[in-house]
Amino acid sequence: MTKKTSARKPRSRPQYSKGERYTQTLTYAANGFRIKGNELDDALNWGLSTCLRKLDKDLLWSLGLALTAAKKPHYKITGKGLLFSAALAGHDAALNNLSIALEQKGAANWHRQLAKVLLEIAAKNGDPTAMWNMYYTYKRSNRDRALSWLLKARSYNDDYENEVQRLIKIGMLSPAKIRSISKVDPW
Repeated sequence: MTKKTSARKPRSRPQYSKGERYTQTLTYAANGFRIKGNELDDALNWGLSTCLRKLDKDLLWSLGLALTAAKKPHYKITGKGLLFSAALAGHDAALNNLSIALEQKGAANWHRQLAKVLLEIAAKNGDPTAMWNMYYTYKRSNRDRALSWLLKARSYNDDYENEVQRLIKIGMLSPAKIRSISKVDPW
């Protein structure tokens, strides 16, 4: 005879603490989901007050991503400032995200130049996604520099290694060229 377990009545909404719920709301907003009502404003107020109490670089980064993904222009500006603050606090991916936010469609020319500088700083600091973005940035204009960034990034991610293998397969890259490019820093 097997034991039976009593079925639990499912909850209509998971019970989270206020901080967990607001963190989840910010994550959804950062990924482009629409947030209904005042939930985003409440989450942002909670996040900003928490950041003021303790400098949390991950929370600054999450807030910055959520605000740059928002529809309102003043949210986007505040989001860029928070990404910059997270980068100053030492968050690894914040510079890469800030460069992407600055380079959005319709951005001024100096924003694009600043984005390229920030992206290069993030890549020099070892962010593999920024290295990939540098490869993508220089892919058409400066092929050797682009390949150098790709070779630096390939040790971090199998997808980057697959791109190197694809370039070898189509004849754009040879083992001799890899040896010569990998001896030179891309910057």
